[in-house]
Amino acid sequence: MKKKKMIANSIMIAAIVVIAAIGVLFAGQHRGWFDRDDTAQTTACATRNKGVIDMTRDGIATHLEDSIALRSGDRLSANKGAQATVSFGDSCLVLGESASILVTQAAVDGFSATVLSGEVFLRAREQVSVTLAEQLLQAKDSTVVLSVRTGSVSVGVLAGEAVVGGQALSGGQAAYFAANSKPLYTALQLSSLSHFLISCAQTSTDPLCFTAEALSQELADREAPKETVPVKPDDAASSSTTDPAPDTTPSGSTSGKPDKNASTETPTCTIEIRCDTILDNLANLEPGKDAYVPTDGIVLAATTASFTEGETVFDVLKRVCEQKGIPLEYSYTPLYESYYVEGIHHLYEFDCGSESGWMYKVNGWFPNYGCSDYVLSQGDTIVWCYTCNGLGADVGGSVN
Repeated sequence: MKKKKMIANSIMIAAIVVIAAIGVLFAGQHRGWFDRDDTAQTTACATRNKGVIDMTRDGIATHLEDSIALRSGDRLSANKGAQATVSFGDSCLVLGESASILVTQAAVDGFSATVLSGEVFLRAREQVSVTLAEQLLQAKDSTVVLSVRTGSVSVGVLAGEAVVGGQALSGGQAAYFAANSKPLYTALQLSSLSHFLISCAQTSTDPLCFTAEALSQELADREAPKETVPVKPDDAASSSTTDPAPDTTPSGSTSGKPDKNASTETPTCTIEIRCDTILDNLANLEPGKDAYVPTDGIVLAATTASFTEGETVFDVLKRVCEQKGIPLEYSYTPLYESYYVEGIHHLYEFDCGSESGWMYKVNGWFPNYGCSDYVLSQGDTIVWCYTCNGLGADVGGSVN
């Protein structure tokens, strides 16, 4: 009896050892513990730069702890605040936060992947093929920025040449693709690049279409929003009395202007442009328009602008947009003898639903009359905000 018990215990222990060994072998195979020493020389490798990086291999998801040799079929996803670098030969592909890629070929001399979502910075020395939605990008000896969002894809070439969707692009050119729309080929705007992509560009040793000074200045402008916008002499004579504008809020009354006190010194105000409400309503956004929505929803961070006595909210908006390179569309309406703000940064009324459009507020108040009828005072704070729901209710405006 005792002997049988010992045999049973031995069998149980042996079974535990076998199960543990199988577990170690399985985990080692999944994590690449048993890859040959020369694997890094022939296979692309993924490295976690910061934050949490999820890697899915053979249907099993784990966190990328440090570096790992990649295989075809691996999927990498960067969580919020995370970054990862995929290296192959002298080339690399950097994933920004919320970016996700599927590796389709992991060989150093023949790397290819599909960008599923988010922003990616690509420095291609060897031949690289990247699929973005239905578009194929082929690059070599080039530096490219990529973005895949809901319903749209954008590609910008910083250096060299790349082919996307069968169209050759050179440094300084960009392509935008949206569902049910023709491709748009245009010049690459520095203001369209996120902080992540600009930071990646700053690490490049290649001669890019943007100078190092321009990249640094763009980040400095964003990080120091209290820059004063000077008044140009030819702008000083502009006045709301000649160019009144209709209300961009739901109500159109032009009565009730506040009294303004004259000042002998050049006054300043603060202006900000934001469309962060769109980030919560992307399902309602017109296809392709998300290419113009900054990742943080801030088109223009709070910026101090000078103005002359008698100038209006519209005057300052127009001047600041001109000097900051922000597209501003407006038209003159003879019936009202006024100007109407049609869009800012390529975002227009009804682009994100039937109740969407631009509104403005001054010192926390949404005036019930047009922006070119609001004469500014020293220290006023202007915020242009894009409403998506409730005719302004989602940005604190009145719907009455």
